[in-house]
Amino acid sequence: MEIPVDELHHCKEYWGGDADDFVPKRFIDNPELEKEWFYMPFGGGPRNCLGMRFALLQSRVALTRILQQFKVKLADGFVDDVKPVRQINTFLASSKKIIVQFSKAD
Repeated sequence: MEIPVDELHHCKEYWGGDADDFVPKRFIDNPELEKEWFYMPFGGGPRNCLGMRFALLQSRVALTRILQQFKVKLADGFVDDVKPVRQINTFLASSKKIIVQFSKAD
């Protein structure tokens, strides 16, 4: 049996009317949300992702390094109408290429 975790992460029943929006303030206002069963970015239980802590650390370090050295913005003329597309292998893809521009930070 497969549990579509990404569907849990966008379920309006748990997250409210803005379930599809990126709202990090939810977790700031209610830190207990990270422990809820309907939020499981790395799976759950005894067989969750072995590399979870390492993956989180690596992504934080990489993002920090990028943001320290560059300004990142959507490319000029890019229309943000991207929708997630579920693929047969359960991974999500974007409905079109997301074009960003990097410029040296001041």
